[in-house]
Amino acid sequence: LGNTLAYAKANAQDAGAATEQLGGILDSFGERPAIIGALADSLTATAIAAGTSTDALAKGLQGVGLAADEAGLSVNETVALLGQLATRNIEGTAATRQLVTILGQFRDPASAAGKALADLGLSGQSFSAVLERLSTDSTAATKVLETLGNRPRAALQALLADGGGALKSLNKVIAE
Repeated sequence: LGNTLAYAKANAQDAGAATEQLGGILDSFGERPAIIGALADSLTATAIAAGTSTDALAKGLQGVGLAADEAGLSVNETVALLGQLATRNIEGTAATRQLVTILGQFRDPASAAGKALADLGLSGQSFSAVLERLSTDSTAATKVLETLGNRPRAALQALLADGGGALKSLNKVIAE
């Protein structure tokens, strides 16, 4: 309860709203309540680093939670992905929709993106491993980007920005 109250105070929310928000995220990812303090810290640190609000990140996590969990992404990895999208002005429901679309396309072997990943030997790889490869291999990235619609393509480009360095920086902020 102490962590939730501190989070609520830091984010100018009432305790009930903060509890509901954090609880919704935990439910979306099937996580245990014991991580609520770490979750609150991750949201706050990422919001500061990405220049967005904890509310935008929290709503994004609630929306993308199931797809992220199915893709094997942790809560912190997903916070970093949403934070990186926010740095490129892709926030809220737009970030949620684009990330869910990308995760779904990557997971579906019959989709154009799934086929491109298979051609690159990335089928079945973790989302993080795929991003790592695409951020350092422009030919592979181009092949996958061409399979996505305009908005998901822009979101994936944002995640691959700076050779993945920006995303790695956000992951580091969360880990600290």
